[in-house]
Amino acid sequence: MSHQSKQNKKKGVLGNAIYPVRIIGYLLACSSIILTQLYVEKKVSFLAFIFIVLMLLYPHIAFWFYKKKQNMRQVEFQTLLIDMFWIGWISNFVYWMPAVFLPYFIANSATNYAVNGISACWKGILIYLLTSVLAFFVNQTVYMPIHIPDIYLLPSFIYLFAGSHYIGVLSHWRGSVLRKTKEEIQNQNIALKDQKDQLLVLNEEYNQQNQEILAQRDNIEQQKIVLEQRNQVIEKINIDMKDSLNYAQLIQQTILPLPEHLNHFFKSYFVLYQPRDIVSGDFYFFENIDDKFSILAVADCTGHGIPGAFMSLIANQILQEIINKNIYEPHQILHALHLGIRQALKQKETNNRDGMDISICLINKNTKTIDFAGAKTSLIYFENNEINIIKSGNTNIGGEQREQNRFFDNHSITLKPNCEYHFYLFTDGFHDQFGGEKSKKFGKRKLRETLTEAQNLPLSSQKNFLENVLLDWIEEGNEEQIDDVLVFGFSI
Repeated sequence: MSHQSKQNKKKGVLGNAIYPVRIIGYLLACSSIILTQLYVEKKVSFLAFIFIVLMLLYPHIAFWFYKKKQNMRQVEFQTLLIDMFWIGWISNFVYWMPAVFLPYFIANSATNYAVNGISACWKGILIYLLTSVLAFFVNQTVYMPIHIPDIYLLPSFIYLFAGSHYIGVLSHWRGSVLRKTKEEIQNQNIALKDQKDQLLVLNEEYNQQNQEILAQRDNIEQQKIVLEQRNQVIEKINIDMKDSLNYAQLIQQTILPLPEHLNHFFKSYFVLYQPRDIVSGDFYFFENIDDKFSILAVADCTGHGIPGAFMSLIANQILQEIINKNIYEPHQILHALHLGIRQALKQKETNNRDGMDISICLINKNTKTIDFAGAKTSLIYFENNEINIIKSGNTNIGGEQREQNRFFDNHSITLKPNCEYHFYLFTDGFHDQFGGEKSKKFGKRKLRETLTEAQNLPLSSQKNFLENVLLDWIEEGNEEQIDDVLVFGFSI
């Protein structure tokens, strides 16, 4: 704990101790005023009543300021001086009878001395005298040599008794603190002496070790030179690898559809494409056939980075060959793609299990229909902002095949006139991303809710919306992107 923290803690103890004492003291002082005025005047004057209310409120106000301010010591110094201001008024309201007001004056001036020193004590007495003069001119009350019953003097003598013992407790507490501090200093001196002896021993050991260190320094310098040379080699390898990856990215981008082809066919579209690494295992495929209909595919190949990128190139080539054979129905394309992947990777002869999850749409503008088939994927679309979900089977493309033939289901959607449609194909990178307050997966349900919320925006603005949602999710969980992300949204 720092010195400043210790000081604040001590001040907090002092302020907390004075607060209840001040409450009790002002209750007793108000009791003295009420008893004296009732005995002398048979009533409590209006001015006295006002000051009684103020004095009862004052301890709480003073404590609030004490806690509010950083310089607690200065606040307590000021509030103790204000106490002397109130004692001046108390003296006036009890008609300057020494037996009533002197106990309050003595206890408070002594408290000023005990807490803040002789200077504060003199300042308090000066404030008391000035207040007494002010109270005299305001209230026009003079000393009345009246003998009142001893019971009426009880509050002031209780206050004197309590105040004097409070000063004693305070002095004892401070003395205990000083004694404890002295013991701590003595213990520290003993500890310092022990440390000095230990340092002498350690110094001898250090001198011996220093000789060994000097002997090892030359060896370390030689190792440093070797490490620097190796680091240069590694850095060059990293640069070459990064250059190769960047070039591989350019190659991979050449297989992706050109924006002008997509703009020509779709009424509106967006592609949210965020590889985890420089190259990606996710890709999208588009082929426009005689301006009559188009094939759109969104695929997630096994792995990411370089392995996934190789798979995407193989899959894209096989897809193109399938389309060139005039195979257009989505479920037939999936069947042919599955056979093509198994053949290209020789999966029947090897233990290779690589493959992909993929969605394929056959979009026919003339018939206003969209046929969909998928492998472990879904199609989400909105018809006039109402969500619809088409789920594919749990069969993937490529990998182990135990059944004799692998089949895929075909789903057809007929577009209704005067209806607004938004379609979304996506890989699992978005909804499998960890993040959020609890660092959990984004989830398919939350993705559906996010796409529903996005319907308030035009399709062209939804890419930025989804990017921001994903980025906020990752940053909130202090996570890293774990997979390639691909979302393709379109309308026709």
